[in-house]
Amino acid sequence: VRDVIAIENPGDQTLVPTEGGVVWSYPLPEGFENPEIVRGELPPEDVTFTDGRVLVKAPLPPGERMLVIVYQLPELEMAFPAPGATRTFELFVKEPAPTLEVTSLNALDVVSLEPGSSYRRYSGSNLRDVTLSVTEVPDRKPYPLGRLSFAVGVILSSMIGILGLRMSSNANSRKPPIAKDKRSIILEIAQLDELLESDLEEKKAADARARRTELVALLKDQG
Repeated sequence: VRDVIAIENPGDQTLVPTEGGVVWSYPLPEGFENPEIVRGELPPEDVTFTDGRVLVKAPLPPGERMLVIVYQLPELEMAFPAPGATRTFELFVKEPAPTLEVTSLNALDVVSLEPGSSYRRYSGSNLRDVTLSVTEVPDRKPYPLGRLSFAVGVILSSMIGILGLRMSSNANSRKPPIAKDKRSIILEIAQLDELLESDLEEKKAADARARRTELVALLKDQG
């Protein structure tokens, strides 16, 4: 699973941890293994995993901060907890894959990163305190066995699950505007990261790296 999380601080003050505390935490699917930080706008040393959660100890200024993590799950059927308010939750399932049913999300379309690579897209908006279950639906059509990949994009609209937070007394910056297409940029970066981990031809890999560099620069320009 490649989990792309946009953590939003909707206030106008920077959130900082108390001594030894965390600013933000969020549960991951039960049974997750081998979590890694692969990209993001937070210092990797300030992001840890414990007790089934991802913990962030870095200060969070107003606006959005991106966090990209990868982990493995032991089974196809799983549940993604989404406590609190979630503005947008999108699930991308790489084909080929069995027929799936995803609760709380709508099956939308199929998106393609390049010829021969496609993802089923499920999406939901304005969710609150839900658990998104992924279950396999019996289907007579066989599907090729192989690696089943999930890309999860989550935009959290409020700082739910904060442990030991404290408002910075001298923070006076205002919340920056959020670009309309920031979500799509984050998701495309995640897809490119996964593509670059596969066995690509040299030219395709160079094109993918160049495109990723453009997207990262665009994301930084948008704050």
